[in-house]
Amino acid sequence: MRDAADVQRIGWWRLLAAVGWSLVLMLASPAHAGWTRIDTEHFVIFVDGADEKDARDYGWRLEVFHAAALQVLGVPDSDARNGHRFEVILVPNAGQLSRVKPNLPARTVGIYLQCRDGAIALASRKAQGGRASVTEEVPNLLTAARNARGPEPTVTEYAALEALVDLEADDSARAIEALRPIASNPHDPKLSIRVRSAIQAIQAGQGVKDVAAILNSRD
Repeated sequence: MRDAADVQRIGWWRLLAAVGWSLVLMLASPAHAGWTRIDTEHFVIFVDGADEKDARDYGWRLEVFHAAALQVLGVPDSDARNGHRFEVILVPNAGQLSRVKPNLPARTVGIYLQCRDGAIALASRKAQGGRASVTEEVPNLLTAARNARGPEPTVTEYAALEALVDLEADDSARAIEALRPIASNPHDPKLSIRVRSAIQAIQAGQGVKDVAAILNSRD
């Protein structure tokens, strides 16, 4: 469990230049005195209170999405690493996000914050059907892709990432809609075949990992 005295030691001090003291004050308040830390291969997740099961489930989902997204982007895991695991703070609800960054658009499910020394994300535990979104991992993945290979992700890769985010949120209809614009490409018939196969896989109920493998197939 974490308390206010641990704020600096777990790395949140890096964000002071980006968001000021509002984040620290929120986390140091009596209502947020206890924090549980969950470590996965690529992420460090902090959740307030004793809701450790939610945090472990979220960490597993982040890892599955992370691997699938890197596969779609064509970036090896070893090239995407920067020596630091990505830190995510799970807060109870979206209202807590506005305490860190006021005037957020409606339906915001998380915040990605970056400064010179690194990045961190805040995600609401009650964003999508009672579970947190993986949306905040997308900017982190795109940064890793740019650092690893240089060029910006293509329109196709953006569409594929959007589809994976929707699929992870159990919104298969939106995932399919994200892929439809790239399902007919006269300049790349093999890509069109892969995308149409991915759409069929989504319709058949397959998950993020399987759909990413289809999108990345070069057969």
